[in-house]
Amino acid sequence: MSGKKNEIALLQSIGHAGAASSGQALTALLKKRVDASSPEIQIVPLKAIDSLFKKGDSLTGVFVPLSGKVNGTMAVLFSRKDALLMIDALTGEKKGTTKFVGEYNQSVMREVGNILCNSYVNALAAMFRMSISAGVPQLVFNLSQPTASVLGESASAASEVVLIETVFQVSDISAQGRIIFFFDEKSFDFLLERI
Repeated sequence: MSGKKNEIALLQSIGHAGAASSGQALTALLKKRVDASSPEIQIVPLKAIDSLFKKGDSLTGVFVPLSGKVNGTMAVLFSRKDALLMIDALTGEKKGTTKFVGEYNQSVMREVGNILCNSYVNALAAMFRMSISAGVPQLVFNLSQPTASVLGESASAASEVVLIETVFQVSDISAQGRIIFFFDEKSFDFLLERI
C-alpha cells in the first residue's frame, strides 16, 4: 500500500465531497452558514495518528462501525479545544464561552458526529459505487488513551489509515476536526485495488 498520486487524487475527491455535504447539512440544521473544507487528505501509518494531538490532550470523538463491501471504523476526532470551539459555533455562543461539555453539549457533538459520518460515508460509497452500512455512532469524551490503541483493537487491523483534516468555519470561529477511515487489511487492499 502506498500513497500514489491517483490514490491521493481519489481520496481528495472523497474529502471534498464529504466536506461540502457536511457543510450543507450543518448549514440547514443551524440556519446559519457553515463552511467545511478538507485541505489535507492522506494515507498515514496508524501509529502516526497520536502525534497529531498534543500529548496529554483529551479528545472528543465519534466512532462508527462500517460494514458491507468494506469493514472497519470511521472516527471523527476533536481536541478538547476544538470541541469547545465547535460547540460555541453551533450553539451561537461567543468564541471561548463553552468551558465544559455538559449533557446538552454532548447532544450537539453527537449530532455533529452523525452528520459528518453520514456525509463522508456516503461520499466514499458513491465514489466506489458500493453499499456501505454505518452502525450506531458511539460518542466518547475525555479520550486519554492513545488513539492508535483504540482504533487498533482489531487483530485484522490495517497498518495505515485514511486521514482527512477538516476545518469548520462559522462566523469568526474556526475549529479543526480529523476524519479517520480505519479499515481492516482486506478492505484497505480492496479499496486501493479499485482506484
